[in-house]
Amino acid sequence: MLLQMLSETGKKDLRLCGIAALSSSMIHRLKVESIFRLDKISNQPKMSLVQEASVPIVDLNTIELPFRLESTYPVSLEDLIQMMENMIFELSSPDHGRRKLSIEPVQADEIEEYSHKFEKIILEFEQRILHAILLSGEIMFKKFASEFDPIDIARYFIALLYLATEDKIRLEICEESEDIKIMLR
Repeated sequence: MLLQMLSETGKKDLRLCGIAALSSSMIHRLKVESIFRLDKISNQPKMSLVQEASVPIVDLNTIELPFRLESTYPVSLEDLIQMMENMIFELSSPDHGRRKLSIEPVQADEIEEYSHKFEKIILEFEQRILHAILLSGEIMFKKFASEFDPIDIARYFIALLYLATEDKIRLEICEESEDIKIMLR
């Protein structure tokens, strides 16, 4: 299925294959280790409650997952949600999971449309922030965002970060009020 998906996209990303193989092998390793632990626990003779309380809990080693800083293939939120739903369905019914799982490649055109739409939305929020700063000279983010719903607050915060990275505004953290002071550059 992975090979089919890679051939349909036209991009041969072997790092993706490596991450898929590594993730799969780690999942299988964890399954096998848990089966062996459960088998070992079930074969131990029954002890009294006092002895069970004195048995130390073994610390499990953390597993480091691979991390990629740059993304070479487009993935949208809808694709991730669809993949998660497929994984949940496969885990809940293992006998039907293999036949129902369908992963389709993402077309680059969809990402371009999403990117342009996102930039247009953020631009509106950036303009509102700049307008508010021009009116009063400087604003506090909590006071500015107090009248908005949580989704709009998140959008304003992202727009705030965009403006700061473009050096259009200056941000200053006020620790005593736990707020962000926003000023023009």
